[in-house]
Amino acid sequence: MSNSNLQIDATARQVSQNGKAVYLTQTELALLLYLLDNAGRITTRPELLAQVWGITAPVHTRTVDMHIAKLRRKLGTQIEITSVMRKGYVTKKA
Repeated sequence: MSNSNLQIDATARQVSQNGKAVYLTQTELALLLYLLDNAGRITTRPELLAQVWGITAPVHTRTVDMHIAKLRRKLGTQIEITSVMRKGYVTKKA
């Protein structure tokens, strides 16, 4: 998967930006791939918790928000992850 200067090799579980490796944890990569696979639609926090973390019980946690913030810091403007108030997150289709 490629987005301008960002290359994602899901099989090798590697991400690079402008030819330089970007270190993502396994969870950050799983979150990024899920968001990109569902680009163009809102993914809710409970959905992300279930799909990425395997948490299906209703919990109040900021872990999704914290991981989104880390992805934004690491990837800069290469992937636009938009917050949708009281709903979740959405990425643009490539």
